[in-house]
Amino acid sequence: MDETRWSEEKLATQKMYEEVGSVLTVKELIAENQLRGSFMIIGEKKNLNVYFTLTPEKQALIQQLDFKFVYKQ
Repeated sequence: MDETRWSEEKLATQKMYEEVGSVLTVKELIAENQLRGSFMIIGEKKNLNVYFTLTPEKQALIQQLDFKFVYKQ
């Protein structure tokens, strides 16, 4: 990964955590199967749903990682 893309992703991640605020708790992992699942990060401002897919290898790697804000009411 080139340094420019790395810097952009780092800034995007920092902005995302600023929108969430302090992390209050992380909910239990919900497994779809052995390679996919999601969990919720409960923040003081917003919640963040994290969805992931792993590679089908003995030492699995992250293949996909998606974040979605869940607004508090």
